[in-house]
Amino acid sequence: MRDFWDSTSVHFLNRTSSRFASLKSGLALLVLCLGSKAAYAGLSEGLKAYEERNYSEALQQFRSLAVNGDSRGEYLLGLLFVNGQGVPKDEAEAAVWFRKSAEQGDGHAQYDLGRLYLNGLGVTKDTPEAAAWFRRGAEQGNEPAQLALALMYTKGEGVDKDAREAIHWYRAAADEGNATAQLRLGEAYYIGEGVGKDMVLAAGWIRKSAGQGAAMAQYVLATMYLAGQGVSEDDREGAAWLLKAAEQGDADSQFLLGALYGTGKGLKKDMQESAAWYRKAAKQGHATAQRSLGSMYASGGGVPKDMNAAAAWFHEAAEQGDAEARNNLGVLYSNGEGVPQDFSAAATLYRQAAEQGNRQALSNWGDMYARGQGVRKNLVVAYALFGLSVKIDPSNNSHAVGNRAIVQELLSKKDVERGQALVSRAAVLGVGRAVDEFLASGTGAEN
Repeated sequence: MRDFWDSTSVHFLNRTSSRFASLKSGLALLVLCLGSKAAYAGLSEGLKAYEERNYSEALQQFRSLAVNGDSRGEYLLGLLFVNGQGVPKDEAEAAVWFRKSAEQGDGHAQYDLGRLYLNGLGVTKDTPEAAAWFRRGAEQGNEPAQLALALMYTKGEGVDKDAREAIHWYRAAADEGNATAQLRLGEAYYIGEGVGKDMVLAAGWIRKSAGQGAAMAQYVLATMYLAGQGVSEDDREGAAWLLKAAEQGDADSQFLLGALYGTGKGLKKDMQESAAWYRKAAKQGHATAQRSLGSMYASGGGVPKDMNAAAAWFHEAAEQGDAEARNNLGVLYSNGEGVPQDFSAAATLYRQAAEQGNRQALSNWGDMYARGQGVRKNLVVAYALFGLSVKIDPSNNSHAVGNRAIVQELLSKKDVERGQALVSRAAVLGVGRAVDEFLASGTGAEN
């Protein structure tokens, strides 16, 4: 399961409009809290001005409330400073006003002051202080504070790492409908962290989050349907949730949706749709999608065959460390397809992929040593590389099996033993270092 979104990374600006909206909807109740019609009027006028983007007027109204000790005015004034609306952005000044409001018990201010301490904005970074303010907000039922405190317990940041305490606060926020907390709680049940592992409960909480439109939850729920984890296996339902997340731009979902279209799992097979979704994910930097799109261009499946495009997409994925893409790009360099023929470049790519354990690359790298293409010919190294490839997959590796047998016939008994020793050495050092060490020793057959 991929890493979950950390709500503490969200900018203040992303929440400001919703905070103002919630304040506006509760103005009638605020009359009682504020204790005067004048304060109510000032807050109402300030919120109206903010909605109209008249930040200078909003600033005037909120400042008037704040200087008279009104906690809502203090908090809202702090938001204007932190976002630079109506005033130059000043996180230190925001911290002053958040603190005044927070010390009067405002849960929103306690949360936002905690965020300033967490990120070192306007104050010296202090994670224990951040956790303390998150706790004060959380204990008042502030959802973002509950989620932030849970995340800190999960990471052991500012507090001792405590999975059970994290679950307590995730559940508190999840019960209030916080989509990220619901997803986190579902993840906890999925992996059994802080709670007993329970795939049914995991699916239930993740579904709640997905139902609120959380793309990551939609993706995870889709994979659960596809695998039959916590729910009855249902490829169509899985594809439906993937589509929801993919349409929101989630790259993992776009890739997996492309794979489903390519296989006809959960929806009608459509290679053009498969390529289209791979392309969306590939353009976002999804390495596996880039490699898959490259393979489609190489074969002409779902797109016109185009070896130049295949090479370009394999290159993108290879640059991100995708082993299969490195091997595939190596093949193109070996054959001069989509790129100028370059045995040295091919050998380098095969080596990189082989060091990642790619069996095809091990075999292809062995071919280079057997033929002396891009590297100095060495049959002992070729024999060892073919052997390592076979070791990874002995039942479905006819190319390496056959080539190892051919090379073995050309080697002396002593060189076969050296090749076997190189295989053992690779298990200790890694194949790249083992080959380098062997070649540096000057032993082994070169023809």
